[in-house]
Amino acid sequence: AGQQQANRKPAMVPRSEQKGVGVPDAYGVLALNRGWARRSRCAGFSSWVVLVSFGLLLTSGAVHTSPTFLSPSAALLRRSAEGRRHIAMQGEASILDRLFDVATGAQGKAKKQLLAAIREADSGEAETQDVSARIDNLIDVLSKSPAGQQFSDETVDGDWVLIFTRNADGSPALQKMSRTKPGGTFANFEASESKFENLVQFLDGQIRLSATVAYKSTSTQPARISCDIVDANLCLGGLPALPLPLRAQGGWLDFLYLDEDMRITKGNKGGVFVHVRPQRLASIFGN
Repeated sequence: AGQQQANRKPAMVPRSEQKGVGVPDAYGVLALNRGWARRSRCAGFSSWVVLVSFGLLLTSGAVHTSPTFLSPSAALLRRSAEGRRHIAMQGEASILDRLFDVATGAQGKAKKQLLAAIREADSGEAETQDVSARIDNLIDVLSKSPAGQQFSDETVDGDWVLIFTRNADGSPALQKMSRTKPGGTFANFEASESKFENLVQFLDGQIRLSATVAYKSTSTQPARISCDIVDANLCLGGLPALPLPLRAQGGWLDFLYLDEDMRITKGNKGGVFVHVRPQRLASIFGN
């Protein structure tokens, strides 16, 4: 009986009872590894599909990226720098605008003061030392403004009436003799032909003395034009014009100031002239 008991095979015991419930044996570990491998392959395949699809979108142009697409921090830095540059440009523009407003405001004020001084000086016929100094100072201010020390065909084109004359010692005798009240002397530019006509009227236009001047501007002296008198004539009433043998070469005009309705020039003999548009004459002198 003892021998039989010794030769008897032990009863089969479930693995869970041998190893303990919930503790996988070699077969369980293998099964888990197989499941993890299957899930990994599925995830890898899904990732591959996403990457391939994104690559196709990029290739087709459906998605546009920047060099910083995959770098959010770089994109933020770039946007921050662009914002600072934009703000800086706005600041510079506002400063320039304010400076321009200040300059044009001072320019307009100087023009008004110059016109007042010209009225006080009776267009140059009654200049006192004090008024003369004020006129010189105001002309200097205007010559240093944005519209100072420059010549422009486009701006100068058209009719101008003389409102102030200061003859120098070297001014021609004819120029001194032909002095008139504001509204009697004109300098009318035809920029398309590079010429202007000096016209002096006496006796309400019954006597007219005119001289045609051909001019040239140069890039080396942007405020100066060369002037040559190429024709002159005298008109008496309704009679035909009488040609005059008046010719001159080698003269010039320096434009100390030029805008749409005022110009200040200085001739090669030293004379100073202020012209305005004819339509402004009444508002300046009240007649």
